[in-house]
Amino acid sequence: MTLLLASHFKEIAWRPKEAAQHGAGIHHRLVALAEEQGFNEPLAERIGYHMEKELEETLGSSQRYGFKYEAPNHWATHDHVQLWLDNLAYKHNLLSREEREQLEPYLQQAAALIHHRYD
Repeated sequence: MTLLLASHFKEIAWRPKEAAQHGAGIHHRLVALAEEQGFNEPLAERIGYHMEKELEETLGSSQRYGFKYEAPNHWATHDHVQLWLDNLAYKHNLLSREEREQLEPYLQQAAALIHHRYD
């Protein structure tokens, strides 16, 4: 019995691993939440928001180091999703004064376009 358990544990220990967030579908849910609130790819493109130009640091280990198993479209944050997250951080006063000033023009344009679409 002990040998059988040891064999089973070894099989589990050495099987290929995947990070929980990759199998949980969190990236797809974040995209859906952003788009439900009007933050979509055409919006980010229209206002000229590009995450890599606005962020002072690259967030998330996959963004910093790359991902070994899938193409970036499976794990990289989309500009419109980051814009939506920036908007949430802005609304909840989670940003420094400098970050707020940097993002305000984008968020004002986004709000106007989203509001105009629903008028």
